[in-house]
Amino acid sequence: MLQGELDRRLQAAQITDPLKRREDALRRDQARLTKSMERLLTGYQENLITLESSAAACRNCANSSGDRSGIAIVGDDGCRPNP
Repeated sequence: MLQGELDRRLQAAQITDPLKRREDALRRDQARLTKSMERLLTGYQENLITLESSAAACRNCANSSGDRSGIAIVGDDGCRPNP
């Protein structure tokens, strides 16, 4: 019975759509990056980090996401989404 369940799960994993897996991975990355940016913004607002270090960290977040349109570094405003 246990072996049957393992075989069923293995077969289901093998036929899973690669695009669906990629989409799920991208959604997890997006959630992780959003949370990181929120923590940076909170740290800046609470004067725990400087604007320069916040902007540098936001640039790192943008570079690691591979999405050039997702984040803009804007002068004294810190990070904000591109229009």
